[in-house]
Amino acid sequence: MKLFRNKKPFLQVYFHDIKNKLGSIKFSLSLLLNPNINEEQKHSLIQSVLVTLDKTIDMLNDYLDLEKYKHEKFLKNEKINLPQFIHEIIKELEIDIQKKNILVTVESPQEEIIIKANKKWLKKALLNIIHNSIKYNHQNGRVIISFAPEKKGVILTIKDTGIGISEEEKKYIFKKFYTTDEKEGTGIGLAMSKNVIESLGGAIAIDSEKGRGTKFYIYLPKVAKSIKLRRLALALSGFILTIFIGLDYYYCFFPQQIQKIISDDIVLYKFENGIIAKAQINDKIKIIARKNLFNTKTKTEFFLENADISINTNHQPVKVIAGKTILKNIGTEFETVKKDSVATSVYKGKIKAKNQEVKKNQGLIVKGDKLIKTPLPNPPQNIDLYKTPEHNIIINWESPYKKFVLTLSKSKKFDKAPILKYVTTKRQILLSDLDDGLWYFSLQSVNENLYSMPYINKLLFLKNFYKALQEFNNSNIDLAEIYVKKSLRTIKTASDKPYILYAKILIIKKDYDNALKILSKAEKFSNSYEINYLTAKAYYEKREYKKSLKYLQKIKYDYNTEKLSGLIYYKLNDYKKAKQYLFKVLEKNPHDKEVLKTLLNIFKEEKNELLIELFKNKLRNKQ
Repeated sequence: MKLFRNKKPFLQVYFHDIKNKLGSIKFSLSLLLNPNINEEQKHSLIQSVLVTLDKTIDMLNDYLDLEKYKHEKFLKNEKINLPQFIHEIIKELEIDIQKKNILVTVESPQEEIIIKANKKWLKKALLNIIHNSIKYNHQNGRVIISFAPEKKGVILTIKDTGIGISEEEKKYIFKKFYTTDEKEGTGIGLAMSKNVIESLGGAIAIDSEKGRGTKFYIYLPKVAKSIKLRRLALALSGFILTIFIGLDYYYCFFPQQIQKIISDDIVLYKFENGIIAKAQINDKIKIIARKNLFNTKTKTEFFLENADISINTNHQPVKVIAGKTILKNIGTEFETVKKDSVATSVYKGKIKAKNQEVKKNQGLIVKGDKLIKTPLPNPPQNIDLYKTPEHNIIINWESPYKKFVLTLSKSKKFDKAPILKYVTTKRQILLSDLDDGLWYFSLQSVNENLYSMPYINKLLFLKNFYKALQEFNNSNIDLAEIYVKKSLRTIKTASDKPYILYAKILIIKKDYDNALKILSKAEKFSNSYEINYLTAKAYYEKREYKKSLKYLQKIKYDYNTEKLSGLIYYKLNDYKKAKQYLFKVLEKNPHDKEVLKTLLNIFKEEKNELLIELFKNKLRNKQ
């Protein structure tokens, strides 16, 4: 048990714990360099590193969430269907639930329960509490969630069959930096949950007994209060408030929230009003982003000292100040380079600078006091993609220009990490270090700091999958599993190939339940022959023959499906159908030993002496 009573000692111990975990990761990785360790030891070390990394990330996320909540300016309320909301949270915890085989029951209320609260933070609070009920539960335990409507709100009860909490621990369970789990707990999760629930006008209580499980009682009002906004209203008199709101409407006094995401050497700025900007990590940019009290009007300004910034304005007013040049947009997408001079390329809509109006596919170059409007360079032509024997991807193109920019993202709008940017003077680029998955790429020519209209296309990168496939074909099953898991972490729904390969590996390892889970995920976005056949195969190995037949009936019959059907009907003692399929198999492969043995067993059951002798001879000849 740990209890930290002030912040400084906590931070010392907290980050010391993170340092220890990173040291453990470093030590494990150094052991992997030892040429004398075998594959089993390597696999064990890699698993240990992944587990320690997950714990470290959880610790950092807990701390960042609490600090972020403390500094959140205003909490916007939304309508929430509470039972449906709880089901969404449970779905996010599905992996943790499956690991411990926890049965989670959500008791449906008799009436619809709708509350108004900040969805983002309420989700974090409830997810923490439900996650605790799973994490500190026993294997094959239960979690029961129920609702009790009140006149002005609802009481949410979360009951588990876990390890429980002692009377002494209950006194401190909601204290910040207190934890009963010395190995994994951060002491932040429940403190943050209580902070959020109470700030919304709710309350939380706990009833628990050591070894007998825990109950959380959470009261949520029908309409959550907005504490920070209320304090502002009370601080201003009616007259001053009226003047303030009037001025604020025109001048926008409140700062917008800006989410800053760093990916490789790209910085992605996501503004509260929907504006998205991308710049280089070392670019010198000053941003002023404000909004009025009611968030009905915003102002966003970029001051460029030395930068190359691309802006999607989301039809919001934007001003770019680059030296003496002031650019104003009219619902547009454009890119401005401020180095020794200023150059702006317009991709959508139009911009204004002094008396110049620059439209789509036009550029503006500033030379001294002159503003020169010019067409953008032509985009690259005859763009071709091909895959190398090492499963890298090469992009070729033709162009008269000498500089090109390739931008890659897994988002079609290039507005989410990861984002990668390559600048080249060649008319070819090799992609070798991408995560598996579907990538979108934008290719542009550059001339005098003006960018062409982007050529946008997509490519499928599967290098980790092909590494896994190669190891699988070489019978290195454990190494194949490591590569295919790496592929699955990033592939999403881009391809069913990694799912199919992983299912094959799990079937070889006789882990049929997990094979079926993987195939079930693949089935949601693909209905291929292999998925159905492997599902049938896994059910057959689990002796669930009728389920196996159900999947076989979905696909075209061939050698494999006819053989599996025959084996299933044999197991179901339907010898007539079994023989019907197995004889078809023998027509295609007269030497299939498994089929010959199965038919011999059928003839023995039927006491057909002639065929028994015949098939014994066939098997002897086969041997």
